[in-house]
Amino acid sequence: MFKKIAALGAAAALCVGLMSGCGAASTTATNGYSAENPLVLTLAHGLSETHTVHIAMTQFAEEVNEKTDGRIQVKIFPNGQLGSENENLEQLQAGVIAMTKVSAPGLATYNEACPISSMTPPTSTTSWTPRRCRTSSSRPATTALSR
Repeated sequence: MFKKIAALGAAAALCVGLMSGCGAASTTATNGYSAENPLVLTLAHGLSETHTVHIAMTQFAEEVNEKTDGRIQVKIFPNGQLGSENENLEQLQAGVIAMTKVSAPGLATYNEACPISSMTPPTSTTSWTPRRCRTSSSRPATTALSR
C-alpha cells in the first residue's frame, strides 16, 4: 500500500514539475512541436527499472505522450545511467536534463538553510515540532524536538 502511494506521489510531483515550467509559454501548435518533431524531456534517476517509482515515471511518460498527442515525450534514464544524484542535480541546474528524482538528503547540498541530513527521527519520548529555518541569520538552521 505504501509503495503505491509513494509511486503515485512521485508521479504527481513529476507532473507538477513538468507543468510548472509550461505556465508562461504557449502550448499551442505554434511552438513548432509535433508528433513528427516532438519536444523530448530527459528524466534521469538512480532507481532500478523494477522500482515502483520508476514504474510510475513510465506511466507518467506514457500519459504525457498521450495527452499531448506525441508533441511532448519524456525519455527516462534509470539506474544512474547519466550519473549519481548529485551529478543529476548539477545537470538539471545546467539545463542538460529536464527532470530528475533524488532523495531528500541529496538536496541539502544545494540549500544550507534547511539541512535535511541533520534531522533526527523521533523516539518514543520525543515528537516532531515544526521546523524553523533561519535564512536571514548567520546561525545554522536546526530541527527543534520537544519532549
